[in-house]
Amino acid sequence: MHMKKSLLLACLAMALMFWTSNSNAQCTPDPGFTDPEGNGEMAPDTLEGWEGTPMNITLSIISPDSADVGTGAIPLHHITIKSITSKPAWLSYSCNPATCEYAAGALQCALVTGTPPAGSAGITNMTVLVDVYADFMGNPVLAVSDYDSGMPLVLIIHPPANIEEVGNTGFGLIPAQPNPFTSQIRIGCYAADYRIANLTIIDMVGNVIYTEQINTEAGNNYFLFSGSNLTNGIYFYTIQDDRGNVVTRKMMKTE
Repeated sequence: MHMKKSLLLACLAMALMFWTSNSNAQCTPDPGFTDPEGNGEMAPDTLEGWEGTPMNITLSIISPDSADVGTGAIPLHHITIKSITSKPAWLSYSCNPATCEYAAGALQCALVTGTPPAGSAGITNMTVLVDVYADFMGNPVLAVSDYDSGMPLVLIIHPPANIEEVGNTGFGLIPAQPNPFTSQIRIGCYAADYRIANLTIIDMVGNVIYTEQINTEAGNNYFLFSGSNLTNGIYFYTIQDDRGNVVTRKMMKTE
């Protein structure tokens, strides 16, 4: 069977790492997320984590509305994820809906969670098996069971980030990763206690292109910046807390 976007289906399965939860995910899909061609869409399509840092990623998902099962394109009712091969044991998921049946064309989501353990840094390739249900007069009919999409799933885990302390202020910078970046970059700060931290991103001529504020907890705290719409080049990011501590560093956007 050839799905209209089998890669999208494979990436969709990244949201469903274990069949361990029967409750709806506490996630909300991006209301502006669309799939005008009906091919299936998911965002983000790459999961990255850091050793020792909890992951909590919401995926917005729209399943394909048709598939080719060898006799031509047929309308789909839904897709059910059956299993994931070579998955890391520490990563888990919850679905919305709880059945992990992703209705064709509907905007839904999944929540991926877990803490990468020490020594887990690296790249893991995984494969998804799915059941595909055709739509026959509004009713689901199993068309293909345990279909191997044949597309690798890539999970990237980075080593723990080093903290660059700002004197003895209980505040520090966690270097941005990955840097250079292509679409998303993760910028972190360490705080010894509760405080307000502000992120500002500036281009080469001094224009402020992004700002964000968070209330920190004791430990590592992170901003996730999506810069896919930026032109390639050098940018600067500044993190400042409400006690006057400030750090500025350089980052690079590439293809």
